[in-house]
Amino acid sequence: MKHTGYMLLLSVLLLSCSKREFDKDADFTNGSTDAVWADNALLFTKIFRMNTAGDLLWFDIRNEIASFSKPSISLTFSDNGVGRFKKIDLRGRLYRYEQGTEELRFVNIPLDVFGTELNADLVFTFRRKQKEGCELITDVNSQQECERTYVLVLKGLDFTEPDLFVTPDNIAQYNGRTLLLSALSGELSGMN
Repeated sequence: MKHTGYMLLLSVLLLSCSKREFDKDADFTNGSTDAVWADNALLFTKIFRMNTAGDLLWFDIRNEIASFSKPSISLTFSDNGVGRFKKIDLRGRLYRYEQGTEELRFVNIPLDVFGTELNADLVFTFRRKQKEGCELITDVNSQQECERTYVLVLKGLDFTEPDLFVTPDNIAQYNGRTLLLSALSGELSGMN
């Protein structure tokens, strides 16, 4: 009798769980997927060590930077003549990469500039440091380092509202204020 009660309780619990959580998820029920904004042959699930800070930049699925480490980028700029510094946490941020133009964008980053908070894409050139000749290096370790070293160079900030592209070392004006963005570059080492 005791076992029958447990079996009945177990049956009721199993039947009540027949509606799974995924049944309410749009991606699961509609079979739809998000558009891929990147040439993922290069970046999909790739991990790079940011040589300046040693943080790991992990390009994850769905065009998202993984949250496994603490990758960040530090911008320095002058906002209306006042020197400023902004450390941007990239965890969970969306990215786009176009291999043909070697352009990497971190999409829709909130920035406190021009006296207000505006969203902008951080636009970088992302390419191998040495495109050719790595195979000619005889030392195996040096050859692998050559093949896995990439350069990240800030091209600018692309604001959608207002329609404005700010490049390093050029003064931009908006809303009666000025912005002078400093140049930024760094090396990244491929881990996988």
